[in-house]
Formats: sequence, C-alpha cells, structure tokens
Amino acid sequence: MGKPGRFAARRAILSVQPQAEDDAIAAGRGAEAALRGLMRDSHALKSARIFHSKRVPKVMGRASGRLPGGGGRFEIDLIVVTPRQLTAIEIKNWSGELRVENGRWLQKRRNGEDLDHGDVLALNSQKLDVLTAFLAAKSLRAPPLLSSRVMLWNKNLQLAPMLRDHPAVIERHALDGYLAEQHAPRFGARFLNAVMSLLLDGEAGAKSPKRIRPLGRWKMRKLHNALDRLSGFDHIELVGGRVLAGDLLSLQTKAGAVRLRKALKSGEVVNVLCKRGALGSFLTALFGANPIRLGGKMRRVKVEIADTVLFHAAGQPQPEPVPLVQINRLVWG
Repeated sequence: MGKPGRFAARRAILSVQPQAEDDAIAAGRGAEAALRGLMRDSHALKSARIFHSKRVPKVMGRASGRLPGGGGRFEIDLIVVTPRQLTAIEIKNWSGELRVENGRWLQKRRNGEDLDHGDVLALNSQKLDVLTAFLAAKSLRAPPLLSSRVMLWNKNLQLAPMLRDHPAVIERHALDGYLAEQHAPRFGARFLNAVMSLLLDGEAGAKSPKRIRPLGRWKMRKLHNALDRLSGFDHIELVGGRVLAGDLLSLQTKAGAVRLRKALKSGEVVNVLCKRGALGSFLTALFGANPIRLGGKMRRVKVEIADTVLFHAAGQPQPEPVPLVQINRLVWG
C-alpha cells in the first residue's frame, strides 16, 4: 500500500464514531459478564446441575405451536436440572422501580423515564417451551416439573407488591441467605450453589402429585450431555462499548472469507488491534505499518481496513456486515 493508501486508511480509522452502550443495558450486561467470567459452563450440587448462558434453537413449542419469528435461537441465562424439575431462569440487574401494567414490566429510572421490558415472565416461559421442544426433538425426556423464574439481582430495585409476591420472581434478598452459607473459594461457584440450594429447598417443600416420578440416572446423564453441547451467543464489542449479540459467521477479507465457526472455540476472544489515536495512526501511516490486525488465534490472518465481519444479530432476519475498523473485539459464545 503506497502512502496515499496508508493515509486513506488513517482517515477511515479516525472517522469511526464511538457507539456507547445504553446505561441500563450496560449495567445488566456488566453483571452478566461478571457472572459469566466467574462461572464455568455447568456446575453440580447434590441432585442438581446448573448450566448458564445456553442458546437454544427455536423449534415447535410444546403448547404454543410454532414460535413467532421463524428460526433463530433463544438464550437462557440459567438452566437448573434436577431429576424432578427443569427450571429456566432469567437474570435482570435493573435498578430504580419496577411495576406491571397490562402484563408489561415497566422500569422507572432515576430520571423519571419508563423503560418497557415487555412481559418478561411470558418471554422466559416461551424460552422454556423452546428448551423442552429442543429436548423432545432429540428424543430426550425433560423432568416432569417445569418452572420459569425471573431473578432480580440488584438490591436497590424497588418492586411493586404484585411482583414482590409473585412466586416466579426471585429477589436478591432471597438469595443472600443461601450465599452466606456457601464456602466455595470462587464467587461464581458460591452463586451457583446458592441458586441450586434455593430451588432444591423450594422443590422439597412443594406438594407434588405422588404419580410424578423423577428421571433415572441414565436419562439424566443424556439430558446433561445435550445441555452441555449447547453454546451461548457470540458478541461483537464495538468502539465505544456497545455490544452486539448474535452469531459470528465469517470474516470477509480481500483474500476471501474465513469461517469463524471453524477458527474459534467457545469462550475465545479475538482483539482487533488498531492505532486509533491521531498521533499513533499518523505514525503508522507514515512508516507503512499495518494499520489494523487481529490478535489471539487469528493473528496470522491478514486483514485490511475495508474488511468486514458477517454477523447475524439476535432478533434480526438476515446477517449484515460489520466493518472491522468499528470493532474492538470478537467473543465466541
């Protein structure tokens, strides 16, 4: 690349506008990222096993027929499995005040603005439908009892009475006592143990029909193996902090496409290394250094400023290219 091309690349770098994440989304994502970083894919305690951040393909629901939106996947924050019960848990880290109007969860923030989160319980129940349908499609039996729960993690969230008294809502204070009883060295393990202990105690205290029979050891092992193989969403972190969730498909370079599903494994991170400051980008252009490159296991892949990442964002009908120069890092789910 001659000098004119180098300085054209510099102009492209400096023209990138940082995209900040919404404060509410960033807070929730921060809590999710902290838990994800401290937890392994699964964890066991007594008769329970827990899986986190698992992405389940949409298939026919057990009660609701074909789900809206066609194909795609749902991500379930926590899946807790015992021989008697399968529980899908959605974790929210909201602050402010939370109420329900006409079935929709409304969060009032400090500035007085209302955020409409839709019907969170209904959506999580739909995720549970998708999970049981996925298992049935693989000829696997789910435990006889199915449960959908929403965990509200932030201590500072004020709940309307309807939510405080709702049996499907887990407030932070309900978990704190269980957390205090855990002695594992890592917070992630203590958190998962606390969640499973809370659910096991609830299961033991619940009155269930005598005809409900727990799954046997062999069926539980097959169920665990199927859940182990599920992955989570991939993420693109943009310059400025905004994060996109979905499927990383391929890196589109001048030399051709690189399929990311083959190049990366679950949990791996690829940083996009680029001198973004005025002085650094000027010196890079002046001396002819490569203005953009990849780190990690993809460091040997040659990329240019004009290259893109083909990404299918969650909830979108079609994949779209994301300019590589706008990306800070790629995270494989």
